Amino acid sequence: MVRRQEKPIFCWIRLKKDSQGNLQPKETKLATDIKDGRKIIVARIEVFNCQLNRQVCIAQRRSARPPKQPYIACGEEQPTMWDVELIVPSEESPSRSTQQASAVFIPPFKLVAEVDTSKAGFLTTPSYSARIDGLRLWFIDQKFSRTDGAPYVVDGLINIDNNRATPKKFALEVLLLVQNLAFARDGSNSSLLRSRTVTDTASSLAFSEQQRVKDALAELLEDWHIVWMGVEE
Repeated sequence: MVRRQEKPIFCWIRLKKDSQGNLQPKETKLATDIKDGRKIIVARIEVFNCQLNRQVCIAQRRSARPPKQPYIACGEEQPTMWDVELIVPSEESPSRSTQQASAVFIPPFKLVAEVDTSKAGFLTTPSYSARIDGLRLWFIDQKFSRTDGAPYVVDGLINIDNNRATPKKFALEVLLLVQNLAFARDGSNSSLLRSRTVTDTASSLAFSEQQRVKDALAELLEDWHIVWMGVEE
């Protein structure tokens, strides 16, 4: 076993200009040692008539610390505990006829959830991004049941509340986007007018029977969960 001395060994390396005018080690082996990290540049000096011609330059010095890379962590909030909040008062809710005339509508409530990221071990608040994993095709009737009813595509617009984000958690809210496939297929709203649709149900129940809406959505959203990523600089 050979034990090396724990002290640096300094040496001077003569430089010369290459074809592009850059200063490089005159000896090829020394240039290779510097490139491979076996020798580390501490400083550069310029000597003229046995005297320093300029101030000592340390711009070429190589840092002993490895470069700091962003720390990235991912996770899932499963199950996600969704909360339902109203986004407009009852007197400002869209009329039933207005909602039925639209192919895509946003119900008058939003989903809110808090995501625990403490297992990632962030030291500072990272930049969070998130998506929703789960079914997008629902068959919904007037009782908010997925076992039977008209086909709907349901998705969400996600917004992360940066003011409440910390290294251990963040909160987000989701505005639901609902598309009736029957409307999209035949280009008319006749299928919507024949019966009470989920649009009407959302409009009427969101204000008069809020708890029922929350309970129904909890069942609908049981397989929706948040997949997140955090990037800490």
